[in-house]
Amino acid sequence: MITFEFAIRNQLTTSLSTLEAAVNLRKELLDYQQNFYKTTADFAKNFTEKGYLIGGKNDIPRFEALLKILEIHQIDFYLLNKDEKNEVKENQNKNAVTFSDKNSVVVPINQTQGRLVKALFDTPKTFKDSIFYDVSAWTFTYSFGLEQKILSTSDISSLKGEKINATYFSELFAKEKQKLQKSEIGYLIDWKNYCAPKLVNQLLENNLNVKVSEEVFSYIFKDNGNDNKTDFDRGTIFVKTPENEKEANYLLEMLKEASQENSIKITSLQTGLTDEGIDLGSPSFQTLKLPKVVVVVGEGVDSYEAGEMWHLLDARYGMKISLIEASELSKIDLHDYTTIILPSGYPQNFNPNTLSSWTENGGTLIVIGSSINFLRGSSYFNLNQKSFSNQTNSDTKQRLMYSTRDNDRGSNYIGGFILEGQLDLSNPIAFGYESETIRIFKDNRIFLEYSDNPYDMPLIYTQNPSSNIVSGYLSTSNKEKLQNSVSIISKTIGKGKFVAFADNPNFRAFWYGTNRLFINAIFFN
Repeated sequence: MITFEFAIRNQLTTSLSTLEAAVNLRKELLDYQQNFYKTTADFAKNFTEKGYLIGGKNDIPRFEALLKILEIHQIDFYLLNKDEKNEVKENQNKNAVTFSDKNSVVVPINQTQGRLVKALFDTPKTFKDSIFYDVSAWTFTYSFGLEQKILSTSDISSLKGEKINATYFSELFAKEKQKLQKSEIGYLIDWKNYCAPKLVNQLLENNLNVKVSEEVFSYIFKDNGNDNKTDFDRGTIFVKTPENEKEANYLLEMLKEASQENSIKITSLQTGLTDEGIDLGSPSFQTLKLPKVVVVVGEGVDSYEAGEMWHLLDARYGMKISLIEASELSKIDLHDYTTIILPSGYPQNFNPNTLSSWTENGGTLIVIGSSINFLRGSSYFNLNQKSFSNQTNSDTKQRLMYSTRDNDRGSNYIGGFILEGQLDLSNPIAFGYESETIRIFKDNRIFLEYSDNPYDMPLIYTQNPSSNIVSGYLSTSNKEKLQNSVSIISKTIGKGKFVAFADNPNFRAFWYGTNRLFINAIFFN
């Protein structure tokens, strides 16, 4: 039996031997390091792409989270040249992306860390081998839910402006934003900001009246005698000013602090009437409740996924959640909770049908990945999936060589790749997203069939085979499963909701781009 003490001793021995080897090979290692960086310019010449334009989304905290990683790794990035036209449009359609000097940076490959730049932003789709130790795609732009455009030499010359640091955009926001004025009516909060859920949770903890808009609307503000019309998307948060003066002042200070710390756009209302669309008193403004969340843990549950959820909700958003063993769920009063989340896995000593009455009475059950399989057979939570065959062509029976069986299985294994999906922006699960197009990380073989109810699918995989795989490897047989498959199903059960995520929206705590889907399922159901 291998003991914990042996494992510690083994790790220490390995560390000391590694250090000893490094000292003995110090000349060779230093020579290699110097040559590695000296040849960066030659490395950059080998590619038609000379850099990347990244950004294109109006979410400063999420963008700066990426820029801070680049800065830590000594990667230089530059503002769009203000002497040139400061907007670059990509894909001229309803999902057009606008890169500007307010939301984007230029990252050249020809710099000391050029090889790392290429590795972080490259989108490979062809590989020498079909078996991978780990995931086959890491493209950082898409993991943060951002856009990128490949730049040529002339692009770099015309677009590259001044070098900036990672906090440039939040500092610019603080400098340009107007002072938040006290309102007798209330305030509108931009849900597109990555840190908005933290603020909304704080407001709900303070028993404030918080609502979310399910429709778009416009509002006219008076500014020095001029009328300024502003459009607000679905997902806009409306917090009503309390009648108590002390509470109203406390709310204002809370909003000011959140806006300053996290670059959240908050609007002070001057009247309760809107210019176009719904009014603030419309039933399309749904009242929010403070989420009381259980994450199921214990034997049979993926501890990595549970940890990713815990980190997101607790560390990033300051939400008080409960981690409860699956075997204990039947012993507690679940009606104290609004949301129960099942990470991937097959919880032991737990009957999912015990959640049926809780869901029917208004609870939200969220399941991730293989926990969808765990619910098979349940009359309440069963979802149809596509069947699998390890044969390359499922329509034709064939003989395969016994000696290739391991490689054949390995080539059909999904270690992780990036694919494109299409959001229903009118669905609460998608509130806060600016485009129908989204990049998803997939590392399993859960392919959900279309729901019988056509309104229950807030996220499907893009149906165009030439564009649905953004980066990474996927076998031919698995590509067939992508067609007419669903990433998220959100269905009503009684007064409650059942939300199934085929893919992990919080992968390794760095896939920021789909975190909001998960958060929306908690707040808006």
